[in-house]
Amino acid sequence: MPKPKRSLVRRLLFAVIPLILLLAVATIVLSALEEKKIIDTERIDDRVAYPPSNWLHKEKTPEGERWRIENEVMVKSSFAMPKPENTLRIVVAGGSFAMGTPYIHQNSDHPGYIGYGDISNWIQAELEMRYPSRTIEVINAAAGAQNSRRVYHTVKELIHAQPDAILVATGNNEGFIPASEINEQLHRWIVYRALKRTLRPGAELAKRSYFMPQHPESKAVEQHFKNNIRAMIKLAQETDAPLLLATLPINLKYEGDSPGVDHIPFPADDEFLQNGLLLQQQGKHEEAIEQFQQSNHHAHSAQLIAQSLEQLGRYRQAKEFYKLSVELNPKNRMRPSFNLFLRQICDEYDVMMADFERIAVKNSPHGLPGDELFADYCHMRWRGYYLCAREAVRQMINHDLIDGRFGEPKSRPAAEEIIKKKVWVRLR
Repeated sequence: MPKPKRSLVRRLLFAVIPLILLLAVATIVLSALEEKKIIDTERIDDRVAYPPSNWLHKEKTPEGERWRIENEVMVKSSFAMPKPENTLRIVVAGGSFAMGTPYIHQNSDHPGYIGYGDISNWIQAELEMRYPSRTIEVINAAAGAQNSRRVYHTVKELIHAQPDAILVATGNNEGFIPASEINEQLHRWIVYRALKRTLRPGAELAKRSYFMPQHPESKAVEQHFKNNIRAMIKLAQETDAPLLLATLPINLKYEGDSPGVDHIPFPADDEFLQNGLLLQQQGKHEEAIEQFQQSNHHAHSAQLIAQSLEQLGRYRQAKEFYKLSVELNPKNRMRPSFNLFLRQICDEYDVMMADFERIAVKNSPHGLPGDELFADYCHMRWRGYYLCAREAVRQMINHDLIDGRFGEPKSRPAAEEIIKKKVWVRLR
């Protein structure tokens, strides 16, 4: 008598269950190997394009449970969970500007690295001097070359760290259209990352950029930035986390390229720009402006017009043309319109704001930020970071985020006082 045929469902189960078990075992094994740093499943390109994976680790120590931040694009640090009593904990999130490049970097061999001089260090130093009764802890959770989507995911994780304030300073790397939600979720699965790294290793290191690939569709970029900021505000409101959003200072006078990014090369065959440059070199700025105005290459003509207006002492007009040039050709810098959006949405949702852009303008000759405060296209010199940190602290105090004993906060220390107390000799 012939045996009855197995049902289709039963056959499928027998086929699928071993596969599921295999994938489960692979997930456990790969996760253990990556935790021990025996393997790395994340491609270099994916560290830029996707939300961070495998960066926040729990570890047990004799003093109790701690969380450890460790990732190729982040500064290593650890902190206790739960937050110790009398500890004021502040999280700083964003890209390399928020991290403090060049003074702080995920790679200590980076040129200019000294281990202090960034926004996090300045905030901690000032608060320690003004609130001696409190234990101050500032977590630098920023990461190099990150856009606002990745910053959102970082904030989403660190809200559980019980911060007294979350300072978010993002916007310099917004030329990237992120992957779909499904792709992001797949990227979180270590087996998917391992297969992807094996089958699609990506471009050779010498042929790729560490920085965000730039997308030419500015409206899509703008919409993604706005969506990510709104998501952070919603997350903060749902969890009662004190969010402090920052505008970013803009190096308006920057003339070079940012690493790996320049989608609008200078048009050497544009006769109006060439004629204007000759007149500009001769000091004939009014005539030069007339030539520049006839060019159809508006990003470059706007910058050149701004330079001539600055030479003529017409600084307010120069500022507007510099801003127009940045808007048209950001070169990985914050767009002025994004800063305007941040001011508007903070006002709309009653979110705290640290206006770093205005601080840079206020402390620059003629209100035109350039090399005096900036080390390159978007990273600041230590005095610029100090000014931004001072503004962040001012906002935290004004919004009663910090309580201290009688007589606190003490008077605000000058930069030189902090440098002397902390023995930051390389900043002098």
